[in-house]
Amino acid sequence: MFSGSGLLPGGDTLADCTLRTTDGAQFRAHRAFLCTTSPYFQALFGEDYGAPRNVLVAGVKGAALDVLLTFEYTDQLCVNKDTVLDVLEAADMLLLDAAREQCLDLLLRSMCPENCLFLGTLTRRYYCPKFTEAVMRYAHRNFEEVWQRSETFGETPVWLLYDLLASPELNVERETSVLEVIARWFSTASAEQRSKLLELLRCVRIGRCKMDSTPTTLLSLHPL
Repeated sequence: MFSGSGLLPGGDTLADCTLRTTDGAQFRAHRAFLCTTSPYFQALFGEDYGAPRNVLVAGVKGAALDVLLTFEYTDQLCVNKDTVLDVLEAADMLLLDAAREQCLDLLLRSMCPENCLFLGTLTRRYYCPKFTEAVMRYAHRNFEEVWQRSETFGETPVWLLYDLLASPELNVERETSVLEVIARWFSTASAEQRSKLLELLRCVRIGRCKMDSTPTTLLSLHPL
């Protein structure tokens, strides 16, 4: 467990605030130091706001705040595949850019066909051009494996599927593979999502399709 009072010279003499989370965690820390770490803490502990000493950090889990405070004091980020998403969300909320970037780097190192589409959904939640470029490049190059082995294909948002299918960088051996992807997506899509079917079909280069191999699932769709 993090203990800010033991990480700076002066110990408890310099620890002048307590950060609390809704799940009951409490952390002693140093307002002056925290103000150097992010605009969030600068605003929180600025003189214009009365520089509070006991603060509830809403929306952040205690375990995630523990990791982030330890990182800011020691430059050591202790995360794994089970905790990285909580820490990433907290780092983004608290505007702790260095920790946020390290979390995204960890996700990239763990990228595979099974989780690529899930990582793709994060590209709009967390702005990071390097992360977005790496995820989309991997998805384009390995698209056949990605859509067939994805653990979250049924949850893929329309915007992400469209961005992938419409890209000239998409690597598919047969254009009918694009139809197969759309057919599979349609079979699990909500009524609201299904209204976007025509938009997705515009991504298909019909002239390159062999109609005798077009998936019967797609041919049976009412809009066709």
